[in-house]
Amino acid sequence: MNAHETPSVPLHHLMLKLVSMKRLTKSADITFAEQTVESHTLLIIVDSEGTLYLNNRYVRFEAFSAFQLAPGDCYQFDGQTNETMNYYCLVYSVVRLDYVQPSYYQQSLFPGKHELRLYPLAPYAKLLEAIQADGKALQGIEAYKQNLAFQKLMGMLLEQHLPASQGNRQLYSLEDTVHYIQLHYKSPLTVKQLAALTNMPQWQYSSLFKALTGKKPLDYLVSLRIDHAKEWLANSHASLREIAEWCGFADEYYFSRRFRQMTGGSPRQYALSMRQRVQVKDWMGHQVVIPAEPQRILYYGETLGDLHVLGFQTVGGADYSVYPVFNKEQAAEQEPDLIILASGDEQIYEQAADIAPTLAFNSWGTLEERLLMLGDWLGKKQEALRWLARHERRTEQMWQQLGSHIREGETASVFIFERGNRLFIMAGSGLASTLYHPLGFAPISEVKMLIAAQRAYKEITVGSLPHYAGNRLFMIVPDTEDSRQAMESLINSPLWKQLPAVQKGHAYVVDNNWNYGDAETANKLLGMLPKLLQKPS
Repeated sequence: MNAHETPSVPLHHLMLKLVSMKRLTKSADITFAEQTVESHTLLIIVDSEGTLYLNNRYVRFEAFSAFQLAPGDCYQFDGQTNETMNYYCLVYSVVRLDYVQPSYYQQSLFPGKHELRLYPLAPYAKLLEAIQADGKALQGIEAYKQNLAFQKLMGMLLEQHLPASQGNRQLYSLEDTVHYIQLHYKSPLTVKQLAALTNMPQWQYSSLFKALTGKKPLDYLVSLRIDHAKEWLANSHASLREIAEWCGFADEYYFSRRFRQMTGGSPRQYALSMRQRVQVKDWMGHQVVIPAEPQRILYYGETLGDLHVLGFQTVGGADYSVYPVFNKEQAAEQEPDLIILASGDEQIYEQAADIAPTLAFNSWGTLEERLLMLGDWLGKKQEALRWLARHERRTEQMWQQLGSHIREGETASVFIFERGNRLFIMAGSGLASTLYHPLGFAPISEVKMLIAAQRAYKEITVGSLPHYAGNRLFMIVPDTEDSRQAMESLINSPLWKQLPAVQKGHAYVVDNNWNYGDAETANKLLGMLPKLLQKPS
């Protein structure tokens, strides 16, 4: 959907009325269940950063991120944060007035867009302060003023994010020139020419362009040309004159001078260094040049065993296999020639990329997706295919062996406590990914939806546990003492003991390493699961 779309009804036919505004605090130990909003809702994050699960996708947020939800949208703050978070929740109604009989307008005011920009921040902060009533129900003129402030805030958002705004037109024009440069980088381009495309003075265009991209227009152009030149140098035997011409430089001498200024070396030195390297595309879309045969791989993630089954060892030992907080100094001490980073956080990625070529890796993907991705990157595609074929044969043999111990359609659920007393149900990763097999257990309907949405887990409340309990229950023993205490408190409680699976002897408490989800662990489970499930109940 086009991000520049406007609501299907003209704005002057719509009336906005604030229903409620709350400033809420989410502590690290509080679980917020997934919610479906019934009215238009505006979420504004005051501090902290993390991930919001929004309509079957994950969205990163930071301080003063804002999200617009229409009736029927669902969201949940992801549980993978230890920070206390403060945020505003504004609920409002939209009434359509162009009919004889007014009616509620249920569609989004920002079609195709959920995340909104609060810029500049100061006027938004001032309006939020004016709207907030410290939990009091305002009446009379005070309620009227509150709604006026709310409408002003919404007016700013609409003006900023819909194409009628002059400021927004400037932003779109700037973005269009960035795209124009990317398409026409081979052609002679000047700031005067680019500014003319936006109908701005050159000084204003240059200033706004730098604010948007972090670089002046011509610096951005040269950087783009150098990036394309690197691709030619790495993947062809063309002359410097040819590469300079193909990338938009006036001649090879100017090209060589600018290349050295930006990279610290000559084009020929770069080409020679690339002969033993390959260019690959990582999970986040970065084009990265890596060693053809890396010798010192540093891996940050949950699935180190994926590399082991392909014949790779890593530096740093097991300390780096459980995804600690990334520490740039400690990582640099390992002197890696390749970093594989199981994170979608661009800031962490940039820190790692300063040390060595870095590949962002989706360790929450399926086993097949992960091994094939690593195989493509590291020249082990055939080894990955062979391993997967062997593993699938062994998996089918295991489930056939267990056929008499499992009823057709029998469901299973996997639970784990993390970060104290926070309870999660596993979906598309870890032990659950082995249990859910056409010949094995089936996920409950709620977990099926999580898997379809490519969610690895979901935080739930202890009270909702019966709703998520399958015919078989697997409780993972946590690593930390406080989480183990929370687990023991649950399994000794009447709530747990009254679950049908527990009463039938179909509840299992298993070690944390059962839930690692990597290829090595998946192989080990083929031997451990039969021993567990064949025990008399």
